[in-house]
Amino acid sequence: MRTLFGTALLVLGALSMPLRAAQPPVHGLLGHWRYDAAKSSFSGAIPYQSAEISYTRTPLGIHVVQDIVEGTSSKLHFEYVDTRDGRAARVKGNPFYDSQSTQWPDARTAVRSEMRAGKITGTTIMKVADDGNTYTATSSRTLPNGRTYNSIIAWYRLPE
Repeated sequence: MRTLFGTALLVLGALSMPLRAAQPPVHGLLGHWRYDAAKSSFSGAIPYQSAEISYTRTPLGIHVVQDIVEGTSSKLHFEYVDTRDGRAARVKGNPFYDSQSTQWPDARTAVRSEMRAGKITGTTIMKVADDGNTYTATSSRTLPNGRTYNSIIAWYRLPE
């Protein structure tokens, strides 16, 4: 009887494995982050005064919300939900790109393609540090006025 019960548990466990494997892995970007001006650099644009960004896992994908105070004191609020399947997602509120698609190659890296009117105008590579407490977003994009804008933006994790 114990052997039959043990076999049944093994079979049930094996059957449930594909269901667990189908779930996207948790990503190191999940959480709330603040801009670190001292460790960031901008070329072709004025540095931010301040910024915060959050990445939240939802049933539809990863919901990204960012608030920026630009160097000119202009405030930006934009958000989108990346479905993690490579499809372009609409971005609400960003004057530089109106859609994006992010690839998630591993648990600490994300590569976002930024698009305006269906054309790729920029790329941002986000790398979370081994300790999970900081990440760097390295970007290159063409602004709507045709200027090139490059940045390396450092972020630190805020407590939950």
